[in-house]
Amino acid sequence: SLASTLASALSEKATNTVFQPKDFLENENQDLVRKKFVLYMEILFQSVSIDRFLVGGDAANIYRLAFCMRSLMSYEASSKHQAMQSMHDRRVLLYPLLSFAMQLALISYVILEISESMEDQFSLQTRTIPLAVLGSAYASLMAWKGIKTSLEINKFYETYGFLWFLDYVINVILPIVSIFAGFFVVALNDSYIEGVLNTSALLFISEVDDELPGYLGLETVTVVHTYLIENAIHKLNKLNESTQIIGKVEEKFAQKNKISG
Repeated sequence: SLASTLASALSEKATNTVFQPKDFLENENQDLVRKKFVLYMEILFQSVSIDRFLVGGDAANIYRLAFCMRSLMSYEASSKHQAMQSMHDRRVLLYPLLSFAMQLALISYVILEISESMEDQFSLQTRTIPLAVLGSAYASLMAWKGIKTSLEINKFYETYGFLWFLDYVINVILPIVSIFAGFFVVALNDSYIEGVLNTSALLFISEVDDELPGYLGLETVTVVHTYLIENAIHKLNKLNESTQIIGKVEEKFAQKNKISG
């Protein structure tokens, strides 16, 4: 039955469900009511998927939370408050920009340090090579996590935008750069304690955007769930408006066919 199918699909937050309505929607034999219901279900499963990614997967960094807050502001904004809306948008973007600038500056300084060390004397130190290898291995795990979630990142943002760019650079590209940069910055140094400090600092770079929401006191679950609810309502309203227009057009065609018949 429909109830048992939905219950099965939504169990464990739909972890074993892949909802792909494209073929059904492209079928001209399906009526508007059924297509509308399928689109409702698509909105539902998209919300469940995002909740599983951000909250269940603990992947709500400052870029993704800022996107949620900006979207909420756009839903609540009216034409009378465009100036205030623009001001709020700038405030929300301040923290992602701060995080991006900090992370980019840190990795840039690491690369500059490596280039200077290579100019002076390119010599890998045997005493710090084991730590460099272990640090790069750990950085590889972080990079692999970013690569695996890149598809989820694209689904979450839906379109390529400014925050998507910041997020993608920091969580997909930067960890890959850190693998090689981290190895050389540790292996070129002959001090044990500096090797430990450098490794710890390098691993911290990729965590800045993850830790910032906690420092700012942002309630991740509240922000994400409020966004999902308002986003679903926004999509449902647009869907209802479009289906009403389609319904009226189909009704007119039906009336013309009756008259001509």
